[in-house]
Amino acid sequence: MLKITGAIYDLQAPSTSTVVQIGAWNNFLIEANGARIRVTLNGQLVNDYQSPREQTGYIALQAHDFLSRTQFRNLQLKKLPSEKSAETEHLHP
Repeated sequence: MLKITGAIYDLQAPSTSTVVQIGAWNNFLIEANGARIRVTLNGQLVNDYQSPREQTGYIALQAHDFLSRTQFRNLQLKKLPSEKSAETEHLHP
């Protein structure tokens, strides 16, 4: 179950069912802020993971096999403040 919709690939399965309608657009919000990775699918939090891995790397979009049809639209990337700087801002407005 580590290679399904909503999983942190090969690391953690989603915490709830992530059955999606074939042919419909789905909304993902994927937040990687510090060591914490959160996945929200169609408005429902489905994964919340604390990563022991290095906190740099690549963003990848994928389909599992040659015959898969996967489409993406309205991709947006936003750099988040680090957890430490967010705590500092909260303490010192």
